[in-house]
Amino acid sequence: MKIKALILSSVVLLANCGGGGSDSPSTLTGVFIDSPVINIGYRTATQNGDTNSRGEFKYLAGETVTFFIGDMEFPPVLAAEVVTPLDMADTDDVAHHMVINIIRLLQSLDKDGDPDNGINITQTAKDNAVFWTLIYP
Repeated sequence: MKIKALILSSVVLLANCGGGGSDSPSTLTGVFIDSPVINIGYRTATQNGDTNSRGEFKYLAGETVTFFIGDMEFPPVLAAEVVTPLDMADTDDVAHHMVINIIRLLQSLDKDGDPDNGINITQTAKDNAVFWTLIYP
């Protein structure tokens, strides 16, 4: 009987433990799209790098993300599953001048000029974007 009680107590304790010893937050994945924007730089408080072949970037919940090409930074936005030029312009108006200008810039820097297959930012574009500044209201 004591053995059964010991086993039962052990099972209850293990079940309540949950097995995890870390409370570190999970890294989330977002995507930057007009069409997926590939190879654009990004940074958050804890993550940085270039978007992958699907336009994906990493972030933690609640972080702000800033995308950039060379020295040229786009307006920072709250990181989310999907980030678009609409978020950067803080509008729902697809005809807003800032949205249109961001889209035009991204599409003009696309490696093959065809945004339907993704917008691929080349290393040459990054290298030439030194001392560029985006001016937005």
